[in-house]
Amino acid sequence: MRYGDILMAVNGVRTPDWGAYIEAKARNRGQMRVELFRAGETVTLEFALPAQGEPIDPGALLEELLDSGMTPPILGAPRREPAPS
Repeated sequence: MRYGDILMAVNGVRTPDWGAYIEAKARNRGQMRVELFRAGETVTLEFALPAQGEPIDPGALLEELLDSGMTPPILGAPRREPAPS
């Protein structure tokens, strides 16, 4: 997912608000299927989720978000190009 994407559905459930997103995400704890609207097109992505209780490294997560282009640019920060996918 990228900054500017509009999340339409998770695990087959429409997500008009945060509560719907949390319920939809809970339907399948091992993986997530998301439908989003990006640049005038509907895109579907599937990915595995970390096991419940598996520790998350905040620094590594931030680095991944910055590399993927999912975060908005920070004013005054050097621009980083996303890693090729």
